[in-house]
This record gives sequence, C-alpha cells and structure tokens, in this order.
Amino acid sequence: MDKEWEVLNPAAKIQQAMSYEKTPVLAGAVPALHILIIKWHEMSEQSTRMADLIAPGLVHLEKYLASMKESPAYIITMVCHLSIPHLVS
Repeated sequence: MDKEWEVLNPAAKIQQAMSYEKTPVLAGAVPALHILIIKWHEMSEQSTRMADLIAPGLVHLEKYLASMKESPAYIITMVCHLSIPHLVS
C-alpha cells in the first residue's frame, strides 16, 4: 500500500516548486506540469498497478496542460518571468 502513495511525491515536489517562498509562480505552471507528466509516465512504465492509479490523473493533466498553453495569461507570464529554470531541479 505504501508504494501507491509514492505517486503523490512528484506532485508534491512540483507544488512546492510552484510556490516560490509561499507566492505562487504562474510562469512555472506549464513547465511544472510537463515535469509531473514525465514522472508519472515513468512511474506507469515501472508498474501496472501504478499505471492504473496514475492513468486518470494523466488524462486530466494532459487536457489541462493543453488548455493552459492556449491561455494568453500563461503565455505572457512565461515570457515575462525569467526564473522558470528553477523548476527543473
């Protein structure tokens, strides 16, 4: 059962990265979701059981990410905010 909770670890790390000193960083939302999607795909490949748990979240994230990429608010903040690379670590 503990292994199933590991699926939340990448999401928690992404959430922390997006909350820069307790201030949300909108510019980091798209890159952060990309990282989370990659991590969850990796976890899905390691275990069929994990894949079953992750699949619904991936569907939701990928739809949300697609809509974010078309939003002028996200596009403008990503262009204007220069500290995006801190989310990659």
